Amino acid sequence: MDPLTVAYVVGAGMSAWLVHRYQRGVARQLREQEPRYAEDAEVVIAVAGHAGYSRDHRFLCPLHVLYGLLQDPRIAAAVGIEGAEAVEAAALNELDRGEPPRAEAVALSQLLAHADAGARGRGGISCVDLWAGLTRSETAASQLLRGCGVDMVAVLTSLCHGSAEAPAIEAFAGSVAVVLHDDDYTPQELVVAVLMRHFSLSRENAVACMHATEAAGRTVIGRFASVEAQQRIAAARRFAREQRAPLWIAAEP
Repeated sequence: MDPLTVAYVVGAGMSAWLVHRYQRGVARQLREQEPRYAEDAEVVIAVAGHAGYSRDHRFLCPLHVLYGLLQDPRIAAAVGIEGAEAVEAAALNELDRGEPPRAEAVALSQLLAHADAGARGRGGISCVDLWAGLTRSETAASQLLRGCGVDMVAVLTSLCHGSAEAPAIEAFAGSVAVVLHDDDYTPQELVVAVLMRHFSLSRENAVACMHATEAAGRTVIGRFASVEAQQRIAAARRFAREQRAPLWIAAEP
């Protein structure tokens, strides 16, 4: 089955499953292959399905999912209430224009693939997984978010770590510990690349540090003079953000 057909099946199946199964044949087919959703994401997908069904859209797309995500309080708070309201209005305006292009159905399957990879078998795709999938996909929804001034990676970082930016450590004569924190959305190879490129670790040590962080949740990369630590951290964060990753590295006394 070609990707466009798969995307049509996924999009139609999501609507059928969550909006009275108005295409029962597709719903039966999707029961074995559709991803599982955590409770918060089930609500989001139900809202997305209703947004498509009520407009007679034949398939769902990332814009429907974005509209659903904005109804989740945690997502809305991370975006910012005023920003979320502006994005919601813009998304509804786009959806009201008519059925999205067919390419957006393929974009939805890509978004769900990214979200499913981020979930890592945690019991189902969550709202944060869906936002991460949206962040890593190039779609009409991500273009709309940028047009509304929303930094998708900053929102994802806030959802993962509680803040978009790590607090700065006041410069003083002495060293600080540079600590790497784990998350579900920064690829392993990117972590290794950051450690080698910005903290001068060998590949062997970078891989070991990455695995230790996955196991413990955090690992000290090393100790550096405070000014040097801040410079290295800033460069590493810029590099990671360019790759749309919420990598979190912070300096601690």
